Amino acid sequence: MGQLEIGDAGETWDRELARLGGHPWQSALWGDAQCDVLGVRDHRLLVRSGGEVAQMVRIEEREITGLGRLAWIRRGPGSAALVPEPGRLRAEVVEWLSGRGFFLAVSDPWRASRADEGGADGRERPQTIWIDLSVGRDRLWRGLQTHWRNGVMKAQRRGIAVSTTCDPALVAEYFRLCTHIGEVKGFRIRTTPELILRLVTAPRSDAAEAELFLAMCEGQIAAGALILRCGKSVHYMGGASNRAFSRRHPGEALHWAVIESALGKGCTCYDLEGIDPKGNPGTYAFKKKMGGEEVTLVGRSVEPLNGLGRMLAPVARRVMSSRLPALPTLAQALIARRRS
Repeated sequence: MGQLEIGDAGETWDRELARLGGHPWQSALWGDAQCDVLGVRDHRLLVRSGGEVAQMVRIEEREITGLGRLAWIRRGPGSAALVPEPGRLRAEVVEWLSGRGFFLAVSDPWRASRADEGGADGRERPQTIWIDLSVGRDRLWRGLQTHWRNGVMKAQRRGIAVSTTCDPALVAEYFRLCTHIGEVKGFRIRTTPELILRLVTAPRSDAAEAELFLAMCEGQIAAGALILRCGKSVHYMGGASNRAFSRRHPGEALHWAVIESALGKGCTCYDLEGIDPKGNPGTYAFKKKMGGEEVTLVGRSVEPLNGLGRMLAPVARRVMSSRLPALPTLAQALIARRRS
């Protein structure tokens, strides 16, 4: 058994997470912003083995009416590379959660699935694209699809300028653009302008940070993207483009600006955070032209923590196997199963 510690808040936690190669959703940056803006309570646990950090996990506490507390672990746990079964919660973490009345833990490791894991249990696993930044700017530029590369150069000639911002008015305008695109495409925006502003105005850290990139043209937002970084990986957490400027290629200019910024910070991976070749082929085709590697993640797993959790775990696993599993859907299914 290892030694369990209650994790520190703020930059101390994020430094350890960055060294472990964790995901920004597991960072104190993200957790503190959610707590301050949305009132989401979290717990940060760190397990040491032989004096070294073996696992870090930031747990969001979610109360489900009539059932109790569920441990929601987004893109975690973060585990050392040599730890057996790095995607599984350590026994010390499971014991801590069980002792505090949690009935179920849903985890979602940021780890590529091995060849022997793919589809063995029938689950649809999330897919994404990772761009290897360690190859350097020249190889990245050559790796872009020709039309995409031409788009970057056309954008520069046609008045597209990319920069980052903390301006509340621009954050609000960007969010309105995201909301409009969500309505057109039929998906829900799971953030708020207040959360974005809290993230991008947080104190700068070498370990974790958030930036809002905007491609501007004629005083308007042509495209935007919320980018999170943890250590040497940067993550495209969402974005939107104004169709009125599509012929000026703001999307290509924006992503190339993100890549150049990440290279300047010594980053080695750009995660485009999700592709859906069947459900969203247009966005998939756009991201594919950036030349990265398609990666299948291990997907969500369900860990029962008491008798109620063992009864409800099959339902939770079935919900988590859907293409777009979400917490409200899971909660509704668990409540229905409990009532029956």
